[in-house]
Amino acid sequence: MTDTTSFVQVRGAARPLVARLGAKTIACVAIFGVWLAAALAWPLSGKVVPWDSKNHFYPMFR
Repeated sequence: MTDTTSFVQVRGAARPLVARLGAKTIACVAIFGVWLAAALAWPLSGKVVPWDSKNHFYPMFR
């Protein structure tokens, strides 16, 4: 019977990147990357808060 509870990797047994990082970690990083790209598109494109909503949004930015 082999010991499957060991945390030590056998030398020469290369594991793929997905197995090392985990599918959930890769999915979270991908979702965060898409969110970050969408969030940065607004300030980097020079968009401003519309004039009719400045009283509502500007106090949160100060």
